[in-house]
Amino acid sequence: MKNILVLVAILLSSFSISAANVILDGLVYEVSQDTNTAKVSGTSTVEFKANVETIEIASEVEYLGVKYPVTTVGKGMFWSFNKLRKVVLPNSITELEQMTFIQCPLLEELQLPYGIMEIPNFSFTGLKSVISFPRTVSRFGAYSCIKLAFAPEYDFRDAVSIGSRSFVSCPINELYFSDGIEIGSEAFHSCNKLRYIELPNEFTIYGNGAFQGCGALERVVVKSVVPRKLIDAGTGNEIDGLVINSELSQNCTLYVPKGSGQAYRNSDSWKNFKNIVETDFAGLNSVETTEEEGYQVWNLSGVYVSYGLSLNEALNGIAPGVYIIRHNGKVEKKVVL
Repeated sequence: MKNILVLVAILLSSFSISAANVILDGLVYEVSQDTNTAKVSGTSTVEFKANVETIEIASEVEYLGVKYPVTTVGKGMFWSFNKLRKVVLPNSITELEQMTFIQCPLLEELQLPYGIMEIPNFSFTGLKSVISFPRTVSRFGAYSCIKLAFAPEYDFRDAVSIGSRSFVSCPINELYFSDGIEIGSEAFHSCNKLRYIELPNEFTIYGNGAFQGCGALERVVVKSVVPRKLIDAGTGNEIDGLVINSELSQNCTLYVPKGSGQAYRNSDSWKNFKNIVETDFAGLNSVETTEEEGYQVWNLSGVYVSYGLSLNEALNGIAPGVYIIRHNGKVEKKVVL
């Protein structure tokens, strides 16, 4: 028994040397002497949490004469801050732990710093504010952004992984993904404003219902020549099931590469589409990219078609077909009906 107590004392002593708390402006910062960094992890009093409206997290804290950069927002840090309206995060923050801003009903202003690479599970569930994610974010955890009123034009082409039920009931208009994207089950369930989905050549959808309940869906573009099936997240094996449920697919057009229409009609995962249109996706690389304002429209032969300050203006009045859109140094294809 004595030996056990000695061991516990040694462990506690080691912990106190490597980690310590610093209180600054009502916030508790956990300093790690092992990593030479600090994490904001709590508040100094219950009253502070109940009444604070604006919080500015420090970029660094000092402990025993040594300054430590604040790099992490701790697990559940702002859970149920009922009066919180604004949070200022320093550029030193590179990591959010789980459930960071869950249930902050009045939070209106939050700018995520460039350098954050992952939005973990339950991070922003239920927020009513508009969140702009930096382009460094590549992974979204499960249930991370349910009902989040983030910017509907957010570009997911930098994402490599989107967890289960990540963006349920979010006001997304269009979805674009890059090769290698992994999409969890029910990831975009009930996104009632979603009208357009563009899936790349290489993608994986785990489980069922990734786009279930997206009643406004009009067009789905799939660039994979070979129809892809759903994957079981546990085993990695292919499973039966529809990528787009039958109710949606009846009023939605599926665009697939030239020569692959019959393969999609025969596929158990895609055959429910009433309208399957073969499309030539060639020509995307024929247009050079430049950084400029506005939208330039080109046809698949690389011939300039139109220009507009907004995408709607640029596409106004042009004939139905597939076009190349150039904007802010990026190139993408868009189907016009």
